[in-house]
Amino acid sequence: MSVGAPVNTEFDEASPFIAPDQGYLLFMRLGGPGSLGSVDLYVSFRTVDGGWSAPRNLGPRVNTEADEICPIVSPDGRYLFFNSEGDNYWVDAAIIEELRREAREPGPR
Repeated sequence: MSVGAPVNTEFDEASPFIAPDQGYLLFMRLGGPGSLGSVDLYVSFRTVDGGWSAPRNLGPRVNTEADEICPIVSPDGRYLFFNSEGDNYWVDAAIIEELRREAREPGPR
């Protein structure tokens, strides 16, 4: 069963990782508006109605001009692991919560 919009688009989405509490979904997307490279990692947050928020690009701390794929978070929730051009990387998973806070804050008017 497809996750549907706004996660699934006309671009290719793959490699989903759902948080143990089901509060967010990480995935890779091939291209699309705002991409930093040909394949970037995105996060979508669970909404109060049980759907998914508009995906947010994980940004330049994770995504590059290369292909970032296969996101997974460590069991303790502290680290985000992913692959970029055949090499494995990790960053502090706090980036996910930072993006959640930004998504909740009202934007400029």
